[in-house]
Amino acid sequence: MKRLMAMLLGGVIALMVFAAGGNPVQAADVSSSSSQPVTTKSDCGCNVTILTGAERNKIVSNLLKSESFKQVKKEYKKQGYTWNGAHDIQVVRNNDNHAILVGVPFTDPKGNKVIFVFYENQLAYISPEDN
Repeated sequence: MKRLMAMLLGGVIALMVFAAGGNPVQAADVSSSSSQPVTTKSDCGCNVTILTGAERNKIVSNLLKSESFKQVKKEYKKQGYTWNGAHDIQVVRNNDNHAILVGVPFTDPKGNKVIFVFYENQLAYISPEDN
């Protein structure tokens, strides 16, 4: 009797798994989670590519390991700035001259978001974030 019940319940479970309609797993939106670089014309008219995925991560890793970034972070932390973390860092390549710019967001003492832009692991300029 136990074998009959086990086979009957096993058959019902198999039927439910293989014959049930629909798929509960939904794919993410491709446009928002793509790891492919996106080429755009920015507001400044620049021909840039937003780097993502492994290429972005490698550039960010190299920047975070550099002495210049550590010095900038330390200096501005003393002034009351806070670093927002690596997840918010933006990496952009200018397609005209192949320059790679890394935008690192910090928060100033007043709570405003400020972008520290690095070029070749050196601080190039500081810009308030565009809203």
